[in-house]
Amino acid sequence: MASSKTIVTILLAMAMAAAASAATYTVGDSAGWMIPGTPTFYDKWAASKTFRVNDKLVFNFPAGAHTAVRVSENEYKACTFANPMERYTTSPATVTLNDTGAHYYLCDVTGHCSAGQKVSINVVSAAASPLPSQPTPAPPVAGSAPSTLPTPSSQPTPSAASFSRGFKCTTFLALVLAFTFMW
Repeated sequence: MASSKTIVTILLAMAMAAAASAATYTVGDSAGWMIPGTPTFYDKWAASKTFRVNDKLVFNFPAGAHTAVRVSENEYKACTFANPMERYTTSPATVTLNDTGAHYYLCDVTGHCSAGQKVSINVVSAAASPLPSQPTPAPPVAGSAPSTLPTPSSQPTPSAASFSRGFKCTTFLALVLAFTFMW
């Protein structure tokens, strides 16, 4: 039978690996949660990321100006919010992604959702494949004015971790193994 020391070490390693694999994403990156200049702003932001179970979304917005509301797919498409699953009115609003599948968020302030302040994300299991490579940006349209909004980044924001998930997991596991042999 395994010793209690071995069992504790295994449980500790599993807990550390799970904690190390979570990332934090600031919705809209430095632009935050606002009415975007283009209706596809948040679609582009979300498409460049891989969201996993236990990751966190942070909605940053001025007090009283916006909300972050989790709704069904039908409500998302129609910009309605009669039956919200979650509603956040205080910023920063931090949401932990606890389950896989599609998650839909919008602002329920009149006119904001229809102006593009909504985001749809797909959450995969924590053990899913690594982050995709950065997509090639589309060339600017001739004669168009430059955008004043920041371009969404393809990686977790600085509020996430400064190292990749794999490096953090490996580091934690190495520390656990070193601790085991020293114990």
